[in-house]
Amino acid sequence: MSEAADKGARILIVDDTLQNIQVLGTVLREENYQINVAQNGLQALDVVGKVSPDLILLDVMMPELDGFETCKRLKADAETRDIPVIFLTAKVETEDIVHGFELGAVDYVTKPFNATELLARVHTHLEIQRLRRELEQYNEQLEQKVQERTAEVRAAHQILERQVKELEGRDRLSHAQMSSDTHEAAYQEILQVVADVLDLESASIYRPDAAGQTLQMVAAVGLTGAGVLQQAEDLQEQDTFSISDGSIVSSAFADARPGTDGPTAAVPVLYGEDAIGVIAAVGLVGDDADQQSRLDTLWRLGREAALVLHTVEMNSDLESGELDVSALLDIEE
Repeated sequence: MSEAADKGARILIVDDTLQNIQVLGTVLREENYQINVAQNGLQALDVVGKVSPDLILLDVMMPELDGFETCKRLKADAETRDIPVIFLTAKVETEDIVHGFELGAVDYVTKPFNATELLARVHTHLEIQRLRRELEQYNEQLEQKVQERTAEVRAAHQILERQVKELEGRDRLSHAQMSSDTHEAAYQEILQVVADVLDLESASIYRPDAAGQTLQMVAAVGLTGAGVLQQAEDLQEQDTFSISDGSIVSSAFADARPGTDGPTAAVPVLYGEDAIGVIAAVGLVGDDADQQSRLDTLWRLGREAALVLHTVEMNSDLESGELDVSALLDIEE
């Protein structure tokens, strides 16, 4: 679904502060979403019983019935448990965020609201929900027509599954930009997302050395066993590649283009137009069309991975004082 295609979806805003409802309502109506409102959890449950929202924006701190308990009741009801819930909160405590996810929320947005961030997250979860519904419909059709299933239907089913996984993976990487405070944590999340989305035998990340002459493996998953993660200290015996040696890894970095060699693929990790690393993957098997589709997915995940790595490096430079904040903000001294 394109961003234009999800317009017209019905969104329920639940917040005890009228000003917040007005702000959210204005932002969402400008994007042609249909709006319902409630000022506490009990009103929200009543509204949901009368209309069927496509997504709920739910404040955490409310009188009578807070957001956590409201979410718990929604998820306990078979009629409402599949409605995506995004928490609205002024709290950014990890335990509160974790508790919200444990109750079944799909995301959270902090106050004061950033309109661009809010709309991006609303669109993402409406898209995921739509794809899940389509996938359920395909599953039902396949169960009813097992004897009639065709290669075309199976391929469409696989594509839908991968689209859902990719969107969820890209959403995980978006969150990793905020939560990863070290390269090791960033590498781990990137590799886990890549392996989960593409169901790979193994995947690894290469980064250029300080001189920019060679590419070194800095993290890998699956090399020594399914799901086993290795960081740089475990990979000192792995091959390094000269930037100009013509290997699939070096070519992806130097040419800023993805490439394949049998079941092995390599995509550049691009920040803007510049390659800052390479993701190599083993296990992209399938016919030509399927392999190309999987390579395209890996390419898009590489783009998201670049944002994670850039954020980690910028934060590191800020903490060490190596980044000139005045120059970054273009402030004249």
